[in-house]
Parts: sequence; structure tokens; C-alpha cells
Amino acid sequence: MGQIAESITASHLDPRIKMAIAVNAELDRSFSADSLAAIEMPVQIIDLGQATNTGLEKTIPAARYMAIADASPFSVFAICQPKAAIILAEEGEDDAVCHDGGQRSRGEIHVEIGGIIEAALLQGFSAQP
Repeated sequence: MGQIAESITASHLDPRIKMAIAVNAELDRSFSADSLAAIEMPVQIIDLGQATNTGLEKTIPAARYMAIADASPFSVFAICQPKAAIILAEEGEDDAVCHDGGQRSRGEIHVEIGGIIEAALLQGFSAQP
């Protein structure tokens, strides 16, 4: 058991990674505040839907935060096929995976997510030594 605990608490820092992007971050509460505060690289956080205020943007020193209010947690997924929502409903499954939060299409939301990621990468790499 000690070996597992040591592995979990050990640093897994990879010096090749110069920045990170988290889209609709999940499981963020599984990290300690101290480990998040120790992150020195730029981190772009993109929330899908109403801002969740998980605190990542306040805990990670070099974090940049954006929320896309009219998106849903599923907006980052591929565009559903035309009959996907109908098939899911017929199967008794939740068709929410095919719906986004606002008036824009999933494709339009993908363009915005892509733009945020592109800007973050350009800014992050230009800031690197």
C-alpha cells in the first residue's frame, strides 16, 4: 500500500509540457490545493455552461479562465448525427448529449472553443523562454 501512496503523491512533472488546457475540467476536487498552487505553467481553463467557480482559476497561479455560457458539458463532443437524439430517446437514454445550452449550434461552439485554445497556445508559447 505504501508504494501506491508514494506513487500518487510523487511529482509527475514532465519538463516537456510547457502549458495545459482544461476544457470543462472534471475531477478537479481530487487534487489538493497545495498541488494546484504549485503549478507554474500557464493553464487555460474553459468552462462549458454557466461558470462553475470551482476555484481552479484562483488556485493555479498562472491560470486563465473563460466560460462559454451558452454551451453545455456535452458541447465539446462531436456533433450528433441527425437522428441521434431520436434514437437515444427511443432507447430510453438521455438525449442531453445532443443538446447545447443556447441558440448557437455545436459547430459554432466548437469554433469558439478552438479559438480560445488557439489563442492560449499562441500566448503560452510566446511567453516561454
